[in-house]
Amino acid sequence: MVPEAKLSPIPDEVLLDQVHDAINATDAAGIIHTWNSGSERIYGYTAEEILGQNVELLVFPEDREWLRENVILAVVDRGQLQTTTRNRRKDGTEIYVALRLSVVRDSKGNVAHIIGCSNDITDRKKAEDSLRKEVAERERVQHALAASDARFRYLLAQSPAVIYSSRAYDDYGATFVSENVQRLFGYPANDYLSVPGFWIDHIHPEDREAVFSQLGLQLEAGKTLIEYRYLHADGTYRWVRDSSVLIRDSDGQHLELVGHMMDVTKEREAREAQLEHERLQFFSEALLSAQEEERKRISRELHDDLNQRLASLIMEMGLLGRKPPRTPEAAIQICDGLKAQVADISDQVRRIALQLHSAGLEQFGLATALGHECLAVADRAHIQVHYKTGGVPEKLPDNISLSLYRVAQECLRNIVKHADVTEAHVTLCGDDPRRIRLCVEDKGRGFLPKQARDRLTLGLISMTERLRQVNGTLTIESEPGKGTRVEANVPFEHIPVLGQLDE
Repeated sequence: MVPEAKLSPIPDEVLLDQVHDAINATDAAGIIHTWNSGSERIYGYTAEEILGQNVELLVFPEDREWLRENVILAVVDRGQLQTTTRNRRKDGTEIYVALRLSVVRDSKGNVAHIIGCSNDITDRKKAEDSLRKEVAERERVQHALAASDARFRYLLAQSPAVIYSSRAYDDYGATFVSENVQRLFGYPANDYLSVPGFWIDHIHPEDREAVFSQLGLQLEAGKTLIEYRYLHADGTYRWVRDSSVLIRDSDGQHLELVGHMMDVTKEREAREAQLEHERLQFFSEALLSAQEEERKRISRELHDDLNQRLASLIMEMGLLGRKPPRTPEAAIQICDGLKAQVADISDQVRRIALQLHSAGLEQFGLATALGHECLAVADRAHIQVHYKTGGVPEKLPDNISLSLYRVAQECLRNIVKHADVTEAHVTLCGDDPRRIRLCVEDKGRGFLPKQARDRLTLGLISMTERLRQVNGTLTIESEPGKGTRVEANVPFEHIPVLGQLDE
């Protein structure tokens, strides 16, 4: 039978050194009396170095006040405490420990010892702090993105322009359209994204070809700027200024267009009103100047020609009174000569009067008065003027009759002055019940209409302005060496057809 082994007690120091955690004990004043190997491993101090030192040696100076108030006093008050503290190792580095404290009292209830057990959680604390910072940063970024998105949406909603992106090829279909498109043009943004050809179909039919032509030309430069009419949801067309830049891929291929559309209708109207004002001002000044020149011309014609001829006539008649003819035959011959002079003066007075105002318009109507004017021009300029008319009522509103009459006069004047031809054609008809049409043609020198418009010639402005006042239109077709065709159309609700065109 084996004798029973007698076990010797293990010293407390040996037991404490076997514990992985740091275990130490202080008195009520914080002086360290117990220090195990776990404490040495965590804090770096040996027992010889730390025993008898105050526990505040393990704390950074700036944390000591906090330690006294929130740890020492708290554990004394409560009897035990669990907390996390920031401590300082012997080498001065920072560590975080999970600390558990318990108070041991003597028989009188006074604090005899404060026993602490701690383990190093620095890596965990740093990981937690890092995670916390990461979460906080993520939340900050999310809030910033949300705020940025809100600002972006607000700016887009309040922007006077629609921001968009679209394909830079095929039908230029939209890939993004800002929500404010509904406020500006009346259509939901999704219509542009989901309905094929939505943007194209709402461009004014007369502008569509020009828009695509300009897009094709401008894309090579990497940016576009186009103005066109666009159909609003309320059924009206609005002027749009469309500006974009081209985005290319790494191979230089067209990828997409990013741009904006603005409603510039009011701007266009203001610009056109300003141009109209300037045009009318120019026309008024030019017209006044032309009227003054015409007055001077008529004055010279009256003074230099008619006045001299009348003076000559008076002198001849005075001579006739002082020296009567000797025979009846001579008297008849002299009277016939005087009669011819008077008739010629009368014709010249009538011609000047017709230039100032055609009484025939009021008496006989536009068709007849214009026929007389064609005959007069043919007689004065020695050219043939072929005149055709039909379907024109004898009585038209005075403003329409006068406008078309003056346009015809101006055209015939230009033919005589510039065309270098021996014949011209004038047609006046009302065969369309909705309009009266005047056409004046020649096969003369011709010109470039655009250059005439750019020069703002008085004749062209005068014709255009007269027709504009009666809601009419003026069309000019001409090429150098190929003659000129001028057509004026004036709307008229009811025109009785009085017959076919008469030569």
